[in-house]
Amino acid sequence: MKIYPIQEQQFKISNSKTNVFLGNRKTRGLPFDSFSKKPLTSLSETKTNKKEALFLGLSEIEKNESKFRTFDFEKEGLVLSLNYPKEAFIQDVEHILNRKSEEEKKKLYLEFNFQLTKNGDKTGLEGHPRQSKTKTDDRLFNTREKLNQAIQKFNENNSIQIEGEEELSSELTLLFNAAPELYTTVGKKQNKTHDFTLDIHTLCVLQNVMNDPDFETLNEDDKKTLQITALLHDITKKEGINDEAHAETGAIAASSILERLNLPNKKRKDVSKLIEEHEWLKNYNSPNKNEFERTEYAKSLATRLKNGNLAKMEIILTKADMLAVKKEGAFFEHYKKAFYQGKKELLAFSKPKNNFFHIFDYKITS
Repeated sequence: MKIYPIQEQQFKISNSKTNVFLGNRKTRGLPFDSFSKKPLTSLSETKTNKKEALFLGLSEIEKNESKFRTFDFEKEGLVLSLNYPKEAFIQDVEHILNRKSEEEKKKLYLEFNFQLTKNGDKTGLEGHPRQSKTKTDDRLFNTREKLNQAIQKFNENNSIQIEGEEELSSELTLLFNAAPELYTTVGKKQNKTHDFTLDIHTLCVLQNVMNDPDFETLNEDDKKTLQITALLHDITKKEGINDEAHAETGAIAASSILERLNLPNKKRKDVSKLIEEHEWLKNYNSPNKNEFERTEYAKSLATRLKNGNLAKMEIILTKADMLAVKKEGAFFEHYKKAFYQGKKELLAFSKPKNNFFHIFDYKITS
């Protein structure tokens, strides 16, 4: 089995100029800094309260008896199906936009937060479709109405289907309906490093996070923060390529999604920071860095993840992510030594020190 070096995918976030569809963003702040713990009284509430639906979905899959905790997402031939597949949505959009000029298409794509792309004979979907509130009575009025109907069908009236797994399908539908951007990950191919499509990879990462023994040492708020991060960590990743900017663009998109769900500002920032830094091991393990430079990088990363348990949560996420690249965790096994060395340094620099200069005396031991 060929393992692609982490270093081949190294990048610097600061040099990235990739565009990401975000739609309209609100600017008002939120008056509280903790997750709402109000329980839902019925599933019908999830149709109007996506925030509560998200937390209900996370609570359901976190239960020890939940099928999600033990389900084999690496099972040969496993696919997630949609009641209204992405391919059907693309075909409907193509039909709706038939005979529209390129200028009109460009205008509508910007307005609806997505676009159709061509790769040879295949048409793909880029971005996350969102309904438009524009009511301008122009020649595109009917087109807007039809696009809104298709997007509502894709985002609001869709469902996940896993053959023979009705309960698990219902649990996942709760999560995907709360953040319909997740529907665009279904069946999306990744680069050749990965054995799984993006949807399967994402669910494997979430499962790995929740099954990590260190997950149980977190408080309830941090658990929810990490679960949401796992769900959204690759939300903007482009299909079939090594998308070097996806950590940065994913952090921005996740913040927008969580703002729409009215999550507290602090929690949005925590999720965004965790996503932005979730590929830190590539930089830490770069062949261009010597031991001193790796230590300095760990030190700077610890500073960026200084709030609360972010460093510990990032480590849990990174391990979960690496385990979900190749079957049976082969990718993680290949880079296990580098991971544990990075983990040791990161945690060391994350701990409060009584003596400021003590951290400079820290040395990695084998």
